[in-house]
Amino acid sequence: MQEENASPADAGSEKLPEKIGFPPGTLFGRPARLDVLAAKKGVFAALNKPADTLFEPYAGSPQIPSKGKSNCNPEQLSSVIAAMRKQAGKPELERLGMRSPFCALQCDFETSGACVAACDKPAATALRNAAGSGYVLFEFIFLARRAPDLPEKFEADLPMVKNENRPVWAVSHRYGRKSKTVFELVENLRDFQLWKACAAAPRPHQIRLHAAEKGLKIIGESVYSRGGQIFISQFKGDYKLKRGEEFERPIYPHLFLHLQKISFDGSAFGIPELGRTEIFAPLPKNFALALRKCGGSIAL
Repeated sequence: MQEENASPADAGSEKLPEKIGFPPGTLFGRPARLDVLAAKKGVFAALNKPADTLFEPYAGSPQIPSKGKSNCNPEQLSSVIAAMRKQAGKPELERLGMRSPFCALQCDFETSGACVAACDKPAATALRNAAGSGYVLFEFIFLARRAPDLPEKFEADLPMVKNENRPVWAVSHRYGRKSKTVFELVENLRDFQLWKACAAAPRPHQIRLHAAEKGLKIIGESVYSRGGQIFISQFKGDYKLKRGEEFERPIYPHLFLHLQKISFDGSAFGIPELGRTEIFAPLPKNFALALRKCGGSIAL
C-alpha cells in the first residue's frame, strides 16, 4: 500500500508552516512538534496527532491530569487545541491565520492520525455540521489478527450507545444511535491482516466496536477484544532483552488504528473556497515498522 500525504497549502507568496511547535509545559512536559498536513489560511489547519494524545475533550474521552488523578496520558498537560490557544500570537499560528482555534474534526484519544483545527468558531461549526450531515469521509487503516472467514469487503450497520458509568460503547438496537462502517481488506500479512475502514462522522470507538463485533481483533485493542501486541522477538529468533530491561516492549505500544485520510468538498456545505480537499496522514514510524516486520508492502 502506498502512503500519500498532502503538503501544506500556500497563501499567495507566503508558505504556510509545515509543523506547529509546543514548548515544554504547553502540550507535554517535553517539547513536541506536530506536522501540518494541509491548511487553508484563515479557515483550518490539519495536524497529524500521535496516538494516546487528546486533541479536544469529547464525550467519554480521557481526562487531562488534574490533582493527581487521570485516565489520560500522564505526560500530557493539555489538549492540543488548548495548548494552541495558550500560544496565541505565535508566528507559525499567525501565518495560518489561527488566532482562536477550535476543534473541527478529530479522531479518538487512542487513535493516531489526521485532526482538523478551525481558525475560528464559524469555520469549526461549518466543518462539524458538514461531518454530521455526511459530507466528510473518514478513512482509517488498522492491523488485526487474521480472520479468514470474513469477506474482503463488508459493512457494519450497528447502532451504538455509550455506557452511562464507563467510557465504553455497546451495540443497542433499541437505544443506540445509527452508525455505519465499511470495511475492506487491504493485505494479508502472515498471521495478520491490514484493513481499511471508512465512515461518515464516526462516533467515538466506532471503528473499534464495529470491528470487534464482526470478529476483527485490532492489535493493541484491550477493551472490545484482545488483540495483543507485536514484539521484535516474534520475528527475530535470537532476540535478547537489552541491558537493564525486565521485559520486552512492543514495537508500537499503542492501538494499531490510524485515521489516514479525511476528505470533503467545501462547495457542498457552504465553504466553496475549500474545493475538494483530501488530507493524508502518514503512519507513525513504529506502526509502519511493525507492518514491514509482518511482511507488508507499504512504502514509506
